[in-house]
Amino acid sequence: MVGFAIPRTVGNDIILTSHQKTSIHISTPINSFSFYIKAGNNFTLDKPNLNLSCIQSKTFINSDTSGSPNHSNLIINNCCISELKTNFFMANKLSYFDSIAIKHCTFKTGNGILFDLAAENDRKVYHNVEVFTLLNNNIINHEG
Repeated sequence: MVGFAIPRTVGNDIILTSHQKTSIHISTPINSFSFYIKAGNNFTLDKPNLNLSCIQSKTFINSDTSGSPNHSNLIINNCCISELKTNFFMANKLSYFDSIAIKHCTFKTGNGILFDLAAENDRKVYHNVEVFTLLNNNIINHEG
C-alpha cells in the first residue's frame, strides 16, 4: 500500500504513470486533500489502476487556492479509479484551468463526487475551467 504522510503538492509539471495491472492502494491520513495542484502546473495521471478505499482526505485532487492568475491543466488518461469514498477533484473558486481532460477512464464502486466545479457561484460569468472534456469513460456502480 502506498501511503502519504502529508498532502503532496504538485509544484512542477508531473506525470504519474503505471503499467501495473493490479490495483495500487493509496492511503492518506485525514487532510483536506491528497494532491494539491499549484497554479501554473500540470498534473497527469496516465494508466494507473488506483484503489482509493483508504483515502481519508476530503478531496483526492484539489486546485490552488492562492488566487494566482497562472493557469493549470489536469489530464487523466486510461485510469481505473475504484472505491472512491471522498471527492475525486475539486476546482476552487480562485483557481484557473485551461483544460481538464478525462479520457478512457473507469470510475467504479464508489460514492464520492467525481468533479466538483461548483465553487464559483457568484454568477459573475467567471469560469475556473475553460475546457472540460469527458471522452469514452465508464462509471460503474458509483453513487456520487
